Amino acid sequence: MSGGKPYDVTIKELIERNPADWLAFLGIPNATVEAIDADLSTLIAAGDKVLKVTSPVEQIVQIELQSYRDPQLPERKMVYSSVLIHRHKLPVQSVMILLRSEADCPELSGHLQLKLPDGRVTHDFYYDVVRLWQIPVEALLQGGLATLPLAPLANMTLEQLPEVLRRIEKRVAAEVGSGEAIDYHAATLILMGLRYPKTLIAELMKGFPKMKESVTYELILEEGIEQGIEQGIEQGIKRGKLSGALDLILILYRRRLGEPNLTVLDRLKAITSQSVFERMVDLYQKVETWDELLLESQTI
Repeated sequence: MSGGKPYDVTIKELIERNPADWLAFLGIPNATVEAIDADLSTLIAAGDKVLKVTSPVEQIVQIELQSYRDPQLPERKMVYSSVLIHRHKLPVQSVMILLRSEADCPELSGHLQLKLPDGRVTHDFYYDVVRLWQIPVEALLQGGLATLPLAPLANMTLEQLPEVLRRIEKRVAAEVGSGEAIDYHAATLILMGLRYPKTLIAELMKGFPKMKESVTYELILEEGIEQGIEQGIEQGIKRGKLSGALDLILILYRRRLGEPNLTVLDRLKAITSQSVFERMVDLYQKVETWDELLLESQTI
């Protein structure tokens, strides 16, 4: 997946939220797992995530979420896998999750074999390909919460979509608080943009008030999903929508910094300057705590 797109950011954050959910989806249930810093910035695509499984068996799982056609993907994954094996001294399972049918191509067969001119095999690389549109939607609806936002991209008819969204909304409401629920609703809306036109999303959301409460919904309609969450924040701020800007700052930073305490929340709500919210967007990769964000964003 190309760097910087909201799909990349959204899915990587869902994996980080609960990597065990993703491994269960890939057929590794009850795993003890941790995300690791692969430190392979020259090789890693924006959609990559590397997980270290410590039980039931030790291994590395590299996951790439792909939304466009890339016949060279197996070659890249083979190189990446080899580097991971060398670095971690563990077997590596490479998984390519294709988010839509447009990403499929004959080269993604699950096996890459390279030979010398005399026929001798030099490389034998096996990998898994998950075609999301072929996965039964029920598997995702009954799976982990961190993979739930993928459900609208699974094997289902358009007529099923309203019921699928109802079940997503019901599960999220039952299992997480309102603050975290916004994140799941935002992720669902963003990923729906891979398959459905925004006009259809707008029409469907009329029947889903909880999802519609997410400011991401409004920005998807006004700016288009390809603009991304961060650009949507900037556009909302420029229109003077301070309350919407605050909601989006919470969505953006909650994933990095955790839930703000009441004192921080009160300080955020007290902000009335558009320029402060603009600086908060610019500081996304630079601050490590809510207090640091508040301090740095109000320093001219």
